[in-house]
Amino acid sequence: MLQAIKTHNQLNGTRFSIIEFLVVFFAALFIGAGYLTRGSALGALVAGGVAVNSLWIVGFGLRSWRRGEMGPGLGRLFNREYRERISREHPTLARQTALITVGTLIPFALTVLILIDLMRSGR
Repeated sequence: MLQAIKTHNQLNGTRFSIIEFLVVFFAALFIGAGYLTRGSALGALVAGGVAVNSLWIVGFGLRSWRRGEMGPGLGRLFNREYRERISREHPTLARQTALITVGTLIPFALTVLILIDLMRSGR
């Protein structure tokens, strides 16, 4: 999972990934607050799980940014040749992106997968 996030950030651009998942984080917080005000602890927990998952990607993106690993600018993502080259060079990218997306939307799933990766790598 860690490698999938790092690859996603590098190929899509670190700045883009940070912004993308900050939007998800704040949306999940907003939804969670709405559930809390209506007295639904379960709904708030689910939204909180999505928010926590999103923070992992933001955190790894910020770490990459500090290291100067920015990836391409957003404009590159709209370049057809660039996208075709990336598809050829990284044939599993679509699967990784889907895994990150699904893992983010299932409360705490991405968090569990990342913690397992961190334990296995000894970090």
